[in-house]
Amino acid sequence: MRIERGFTLVEVMVALAITAALLSAVYSSLWVGVVSTARISSTIADNDSERTITHFIRNQLRHVETRGFDDSAPFAGGQLSMRFQVRYLRGDPALRTFDIGLARDAIKGMVLRIAESGAEGQVLPISEVLMENLESIKFEYFGVGDDAPQATWYGTWESADRLPQLVRVKYRQYGKLERELYLAVAGAMENRPASTE
Repeated sequence: MRIERGFTLVEVMVALAITAALLSAVYSSLWVGVVSTARISSTIADNDSERTITHFIRNQLRHVETRGFDDSAPFAGGQLSMRFQVRYLRGDPALRTFDIGLARDAIKGMVLRIAESGAEGQVLPISEVLMENLESIKFEYFGVGDDAPQATWYGTWESADRLPQLVRVKYRQYGKLERELYLAVAGAMENRPASTE
């Protein structure tokens, strides 16, 4: 006669411990994969957004006029906004004014908005949110100012005769690290002061 034996309590406990260890390892690997994928997706989205914004603003700054109309400066900038005038944008010879600055949106929080206005100050077709959920933003301008013999960084740009060479945008969105954008201003080299040698 044969005696049939089942599993002992020790064997069951060992099997459960091994199964729990394997499941824990698999779960940890999957969790690391999910978190890594989320971070990579977020980084890709941030970089894509930054690239789009940079391209969009650069396209406008590429057409900045060196002379303003109505005795106004073609470019003026503060720490939270800048205004510039462009001509021949998308083949249109009309002179346009763009304002880029910080604004509050009821849904998106603090946003960086670009708005196009005509000579009478009316809003024209371009009025877009470039960035949302901003915690902070700061514009700085590099160039030869009216009171300086060489190029340096300024917190505001008020020269009526000269354009800045670069615009630096430092910004931070909620929950993210501070980032910087550098944007070249076309036409800035055309109106550099002559050297006094």
